[in-house]
Amino acid sequence: MFFAHWSSTDASYRDMERRQLDCERCKENTQHTFRYHITKTKHYSVVSIGAGEKTVTLICHGCLLETLIEKNTAKELMIEYDNEIAVGEANQIMEKGDFRKAEKKLKKILKNDPRYPQAIFSMSKCLISQSRYDEAEIYLKQLEINFPDALDVKGLRKLMP
Repeated sequence: MFFAHWSSTDASYRDMERRQLDCERCKENTQHTFRYHITKTKHYSVVSIGAGEKTVTLICHGCLLETLIEKNTAKELMIEYDNEIAVGEANQIMEKGDFRKAEKKLKKILKNDPRYPQAIFSMSKCLISQSRYDEAEIYLKQLEINFPDALDVKGLRKLMP
């Protein structure tokens, strides 16, 4: 009897944001980069894809030390970064003209975080692009209440009939 099993691991990271912080190691107030690591494993004997391991590290631009972030803070950042990445993907899908697929992705984000402003903005834009103005109005009003002076929101309003 012959049994074959193999797996592959795909590791990637994204530099998500920079902040000016005090470094515990070099004792300087310097720029720090938050790096989001995602590792996914594919197992081919059972044709399954691992959910993936996610971590967030902090890199000091002064001493170049990369350290793990405290677990609870990392969990919060992972949720924020996952949403940010997903909205970016939805925007790319919209640019290709697949508004239904983008809308589906945005609904998933808004189901988990109904107040996520970038998803609300993109959903408004997606619905306006489909001439679904009544539905877009609901999202646009949320943006106008929370960001009354934002030029991007005012620009969306100008697209409405």
